[in-house]
Amino acid sequence: MKKLVVVAAALFVLLSTANATIIFRDGFERKPWVIPKTWNGETKLVNNDAMPRSGKNCAELRPTGDGSNHYGRCRQLITRKDLWGKSYKYTIYAKGKGRFRIGVLLYSNKKDGKRTMDYSWIDKCIDLTEKYQEISFNFQTADTDVYMISLLAEVQGKDSKVLLDDVSLVEIKDPAVKLVSGQRHLIIPRETLRPELRFQLARDSKPFASEPMKLKTPEIIDVQTDVSGTLVYPAGTVAEKEAKTIQVAASHPVSSSVAETFVDVVSPKWFATMDKIAKQIKLAKPLNILYIGDSLSDFDRGHNYVDKVDFFLNKYNPGKADSHNYGVGGDDIKRVLDRINKNPRAIRKNRYDGMFKKKYDLAFIFLGHNDTKASSANDFKIALVPPEQQEQYYRTLIAKLRKKGIRRIVLISPTSSNFEVCKKNSQKAAGRTHNRFGEPKHLEAFDAVLKKLAAELKLEYLDVYSPTRNHPDKPKLFRASDGVHLSTLGNSLVAEQILQFLAAGR
Repeated sequence: MKKLVVVAAALFVLLSTANATIIFRDGFERKPWVIPKTWNGETKLVNNDAMPRSGKNCAELRPTGDGSNHYGRCRQLITRKDLWGKSYKYTIYAKGKGRFRIGVLLYSNKKDGKRTMDYSWIDKCIDLTEKYQEISFNFQTADTDVYMISLLAEVQGKDSKVLLDDVSLVEIKDPAVKLVSGQRHLIIPRETLRPELRFQLARDSKPFASEPMKLKTPEIIDVQTDVSGTLVYPAGTVAEKEAKTIQVAASHPVSSSVAETFVDVVSPKWFATMDKIAKQIKLAKPLNILYIGDSLSDFDRGHNYVDKVDFFLNKYNPGKADSHNYGVGGDDIKRVLDRINKNPRAIRKNRYDGMFKKKYDLAFIFLGHNDTKASSANDFKIALVPPEQQEQYYRTLIAKLRKKGIRRIVLISPTSSNFEVCKKNSQKAAGRTHNRFGEPKHLEAFDAVLKKLAAELKLEYLDVYSPTRNHPDKPKLFRASDGVHLSTLGNSLVAEQILQFLAAGR
């Protein structure tokens, strides 16, 4: 197997633990790690008072097999969207008898669509003792396009046994280093020249010159910044004949600094339509826009409808429009209020941190897709947030936003759905209590409340339900897997509706 770059331990002495972001913790209180069928070993939880380092339980790992295959190995999968290009430290506490080592298995995408698995282990095995030892392994994820990590633990030797406890995986950061992309989001017609892309690296607010970097295009390329701390990805011809999104990312692995740019390659017709609308928008002063939404705003960050609107707003008003996307997957109006009210039980409560440190000129509220889900427990007759509750919650939210000085508030209807897909997914879950999304009658009831509130409270209203319901190619607006989340085409349609709304000055 290919040997991965392991970061020298001295590097992490320079970066204090205060600069480490916790990615994963496990005290083995609920279950041991997994042993795949092709590996050897057996594992279980133990709870003798003398065995755990902390808590009530720890994990025991023993070897199985014969000869050179006499070992025990277990793993823990880590899946995140932002694993690439960073430095990590994996720590575990172990005691027992025999030899022990830890490592990682990195799962990576290749340009040809295939995937690879690369093992990397600590330099040498540790001789276990009767006392817990802290064992750490430092590694980077910049050499391949990593999308998943397995933390590994392995015990070797006849009659060996290891007790495991208090695992952590942390991302090591250097707060003095900042990497930014010079482009928020690029949209270009098919088969046209892509402009050069720039990334800027700074340390203590000064250019960080001649620094080794990684560029993912999607190939992983070794590069370095110039004397001004700039990294340039040269302009190139876009050969694609089909619409697609290209991701270009830069990494300074030592500091775990990553920046990315998404280039949307679109049809010339749609580009011309959006460009024509954008020319009509003249911003006399900077425009700060707040988006409050659910997963339709949270998914595909960097190239979703928010980013598309932002690109065209700034195309003829360079630097004047600033979009702040506070979409959170799974949100309904109650979750939004819980988070704004700093309810200690709020779900993903940190996602609104810093929201009101800025002043906004305009706020879009785009919810309803989770509010209108219905449970099989009541035969899908009642939405999660019934209309009367929805109205009450929206009134409270609107009052809070106005109190924060936001004068323009736009209520966006929920989109329609590909309800046939929603029903099929619901049928697959038959036999147990489950939710069903996208029911037209619930979506339309939700929309009716928005229209009522807009008229009564003198708010602005934007209908995206009708354009998505009546679209001639409606199924392609939504992800085929769920019928609710927006596809690239769906994001483009919502972006077009919002841009037209802004151009009309409503």
